[in-house]
Amino acid sequence: MSTEANKTVFRAHFQALSERRLESLDAHPALSETRPFFEQFFTAFPDATATLHELIAEGDWVAYRLTQRGTHQGEFMGIPATGQRAEWEVMGTMRIVDGTIVENHAQADAIGMMQQLGVAPPAGWA
Repeated sequence: MSTEANKTVFRAHFQALSERRLESLDAHPALSETRPFFEQFFTAFPDATATLHELIAEGDWVAYRLTQRGTHQGEFMGIPATGQRAEWEVMGTMRIVDGTIVENHAQADAIGMMQQLGVAPPAGWA
C-alpha cells in the first residue's frame, strides 16, 4: 500500500477511538489486545479527547505525535479518581500491511500525566 493509504488507515483508527468505537480495534492484530486498556481509559477519562499533530509515513510505517487530555473521573491503572484535568503527549509508530495494523509501539508521558493528577511528585522534586 502507499504511504497515503497507510495514513488513511491510521486516521480511520484515530477517528474510531475518538468516537469510542472500540470494536474497531479487533480488526487489527496489533491492537486487539489493547481493547481492555482503552475500555478502562475511557471509563476513567470519559471526556477524553486527542489532537493529532504529526503523521509521517514511510513504507509500511507511520509515525505520529498527539496530545491526549481529559478529566480523571474514575479509577485508572489502580489510581482512584482525582477529578483533576490532565494533558499529555503520546508518540508512536505503527506498521501497516495491506490495510491492517500489524505492529504498534506507543509511548505516553505517563509521569507528566501522573504529576498533573497529583499522584507523582512534581518535576525537580528532591
